[in-house]
Amino acid sequence: MGRQLNVGAKSHQGDAHYRWKMEPLETKIEGKGIGRKTVLLNISHVAAQCFTQPQYMTKFFGYEIGAQSKWDDHRKVGFVNGVQSPEELQELVYKYIELLILCPSCNRPELRYLKSGKNIRITCVSCGLGQKFNLDHQISNFIKNSWVEPSSQSESDQQPVKQKRRHRHRKDAPVKEVKEVAKPVEVQKETEIKPVVVDNPVLALKPLLDNKKTKEFGILFEGIQKGHKFDDKKMGSIFMNAVLDFDSEEVFMETIEKHSGFLRWYVSEEKQRDIFMSIFEEMLTYSDYVDSAAHIFAKFHEKIIFHTDYLMAWFEKEDASATEIKEYAEPFIEYLRGGTFESFETYFAENYGEESEEEEEN
Repeated sequence: MGRQLNVGAKSHQGDAHYRWKMEPLETKIEGKGIGRKTVLLNISHVAAQCFTQPQYMTKFFGYEIGAQSKWDDHRKVGFVNGVQSPEELQELVYKYIELLILCPSCNRPELRYLKSGKNIRITCVSCGLGQKFNLDHQISNFIKNSWVEPSSQSESDQQPVKQKRRHRHRKDAPVKEVKEVAKPVEVQKETEIKPVVVDNPVLALKPLLDNKKTKEFGILFEGIQKGHKFDDKKMGSIFMNAVLDFDSEEVFMETIEKHSGFLRWYVSEEKQRDIFMSIFEEMLTYSDYVDSAAHIFAKFHEKIIFHTDYLMAWFEKEDASATEIKEYAEPFIEYLRGGTFESFETYFAENYGEESEEEEEN
């Protein structure tokens, strides 16, 4: 058996006892001149080991690199235009897993996708999390528009179908016509949310945070909204106060790290994402953390709470109330535009640190 990697983020690769394994991505270059392409030789195996489809993973690479990409169903390989390094593509495998395979609640690669009408839902086999799939990334629309039914077995694992034995019938005996009865399609029922009335919604939700019970948190959250008939803006404020601790800047950053799964759950819907940002801008100003806006947004980006496209759109949107925040957040936006540093902290230290300030003064 060749070298095996863990089906997880890059930070999971040091765990020798990790349960889920995958093989490294193998590539080769085909063509000459401007027609050269990178062939993803074993993308079908890697995708199967990540419980996803090679079509999606191949397209994701193209979006991230900014090059044309396609899946060849005949050869069972993927193509990305241009010469791409295996190391860069392997990094994108880790990113794909972190975005689409790891459960935002239990952080295990156990997410499964289910098509329900025009929508797609995700379910975690491990912790039972269930919610609508709405990732803020171009791959989201591609998956919805190019849905491929997940197969429980790979082609090589499927057993040949046994031929039925032929029976001879007497000439005088009429052959009975067997009609196939169509089985009703089972439709997954949504969990019925019952109204809940509590004295303090924030205190009622907090105990579920430490136990990472995202599913139960979501049910109680919606139940409280029904029971009290709160609007979405009010529930956004309740969520923010339950999940984030504004007592000090250090504690605030720690709660983003600690409760990133709950934050990803809340902002998975576009409407709630905008509500969150609106309330967050107010709280950031009120708490006097504006001068750390760049580092806070970097943490949001690092924990995949907000993605590059959304943050860039937010920054470019005209909004007088957020002018000061955007001014302090600009170093992080410049970091996103450059994309040449491994981390924002490295970029910030080299461009906005004390040494850089001394050089400007001189």
